[in-house]
Amino acid sequence: MPFWIPIAAGAYFLSGLAAVIDKFLISKRIPSPASYSFYVGILGIGVLVLAPWWFMWLPWKITLVALSAGAAFLIALYFFYDALKIDDASRVVPLVGGTSPFFILILTDLFLKQSLPRHELIAMIFFILGGAALYAPKLLNKENHFSIKALIYGILSAFFIALTFFLSKWVYNNAEFLSGFIWMRMGSFFAAAFMLLWPSLRHDIFSTSRNAQKSSIYLFLANKGVGAAHFILLNYALSLGPASVVDAMKGLEQIFVFTIAIFATKFWPEFISESYGAKDIFSKLAGIFSFAVGFVILL
Repeated sequence: MPFWIPIAAGAYFLSGLAAVIDKFLISKRIPSPASYSFYVGILGIGVLVLAPWWFMWLPWKITLVALSAGAAFLIALYFFYDALKIDDASRVVPLVGGTSPFFILILTDLFLKQSLPRHELIAMIFFILGGAALYAPKLLNKENHFSIKALIYGILSAFFIALTFFLSKWVYNNAEFLSGFIWMRMGSFFAAAFMLLWPSLRHDIFSTSRNAQKSSIYLFLANKGVGAAHFILLNYALSLGPASVVDAMKGLEQIFVFTIAIFATKFWPEFISESYGAKDIFSKLAGIFSFAVGFVILL
């Protein structure tokens, strides 16, 4: 088994856990996607603790691409949190995870003129089908009051996630992993700081910060620690494996979100509560089966 596969799977488990906690915070404690994404970007500067050992100046072209990748990641988070505030985590996460592989294929074809090996392409198709199976009942059930706004934000998040993957892979192909990683985190930091130039965003960010409860801040920081571990593992897997397949494995995150959300709904309904009827259970099982087939093909 390629070493990057279990690393990517572990990264997506942490991402699924973080997404469920994000849903709780963004809907009940910190209801500002701008403020939420701002502090995620600002906290990214903590990567500079690695600077004395692994920071190095890179050629200007690589530096620019790395900074752009970090900025794209923050934009993806902003749209993701906006969609998550509107819809259930079990709806938004499958939408983003099932859509981003299409965008990365388009980017790869347009700029690199590369095609996937047949078995990786087939595996990715099963990952995408798994995401579609998980998400279809949410679209078809009129009682869920499906939000077009959430759909648009989710697709935009998927595009910028794909762009982040595409640019990050290029950086890792031309620079050492940790050095490139540091520059990309700096890109997220600069993008977050740039948000303060907009008066409306600046007011939203600071007013939300003043009104936040201490317990919410502690939970936010702990959750960002989980997210940081996910990001490091995911980027390391990305540096080792094909970007399109690592991105397509995001379907595993949907399984983890589903499992964690069911557990939380049963034992902590005040934390998160999502409906899981017979159709939902069937679609989840169909999605899990599709992911399993894709995973076997990938191995």
